[in-house]
Amino acid sequence: MKLSKSLRAVLSLAAAAVFIVTAAVIPACAEDSLSLSLETDKKSYSAGEDIIVSLEADNNGIADIGEITLRHIAPEGYSLPEQSELTGYLSSGSRLSLRAVYPGSGGGLSGLPLTALIIAVAAALVIAVLVIAVKKGKGKGLGSAVTCLALAASMASGLLPGGLELFSADLETKELSCTVLVDGKETTFKAEVTLMKSYENSKLITIADTGWAAPIYVNRDSSAYDGLSLIAEAYADDIEALCGSRPEIVYSEPESGLYIAPGVVDDEYMSSQGVSFRISPSNGDFKSADWERYEIKVVEDGGRTKVLIAGADKRGAIYGIFHITQDIFGVSPWIWWADVKPEHRDELSVSVSELETLGKLQGIFHERRESLPQRLCGQPLRRSQLHVLR
Repeated sequence: MKLSKSLRAVLSLAAAAVFIVTAAVIPACAEDSLSLSLETDKKSYSAGEDIIVSLEADNNGIADIGEITLRHIAPEGYSLPEQSELTGYLSSGSRLSLRAVYPGSGGGLSGLPLTALIIAVAAALVIAVLVIAVKKGKGKGLGSAVTCLALAASMASGLLPGGLELFSADLETKELSCTVLVDGKETTFKAEVTLMKSYENSKLITIADTGWAAPIYVNRDSSAYDGLSLIAEAYADDIEALCGSRPEIVYSEPESGLYIAPGVVDDEYMSSQGVSFRISPSNGDFKSADWERYEIKVVEDGGRTKVLIAGADKRGAIYGIFHITQDIFGVSPWIWWADVKPEHRDELSVSVSELETLGKLQGIFHERRESLPQRLCGQPLRRSQLHVLR
């Protein structure tokens, strides 16, 4: 049977739609700072036993993950437990865990088999609707057919687990699996973890070099003014130690150029920047554990470039300032106590992606400092913590 050009075009569009829907369930990429595990309480079960599957996500990075979803996917023959999905805020150094109990009797299609079935049925319906639309229009209703395709695809996506989220370009997904023996037969349980993508912004910002340093603006009306005015001096000391140029501490906001602007997220200055901060106590998602957190944003405002360091409170803003000098540029907190001088740099440049982050002081701290106090007592304190302890 010879198909008309319009019918062939419609069928091609339908095939493309089916491909896109199918590809949407394929995992994207992993988050480097995220450790994931899917484990069962044991490796072998009898058919009547409940199977306990635990899905865990550990955030080992220094930045928070604003939104993450853990989801169990039942194998063929098993029904999903009621508590099979969890969405939350995963802060740095924290863990989310989702435990699923599959009854020993099993039964029913769910998870990916069910998804595949829905995709197949939806694809058949889409093609049937389009063929009818084209035949009735005698090959002249291609525009209407395409409209039908869009509507049908929208309806089909609404039937899929997770709905339209499967198509979101802002999400990335990692799939996990584990295999156990049930009455000697291998059964594979699956799960997926979905989180907001972190977009790579390679634009470089230079905050200082051997002849110049971006000023740091301290707002006198800030609720954290007393602490920030002190820490601004320590920040200036750090930058001067790194490249020889000392940032000016200013109390009137610059009208042009690049500058650092720390503050408390719900103060009037930060609130007036037109930036949505996840750590804001006025945000409905804010939790008590979010106190002392910081969030850094780079904002272009006409001829000005602002590096906004928003703290959930005073300490959060202070820790955000030291995140720049210590975590990014490597100033040791023992510069005060053990005269550990930083390596000289001719230029202090950082990408927007590396600069923009969420974080929180984690106490007795981490990573790559090599000094005598570190070797004597394990891991060094951040200098911002030493400020607090003084």
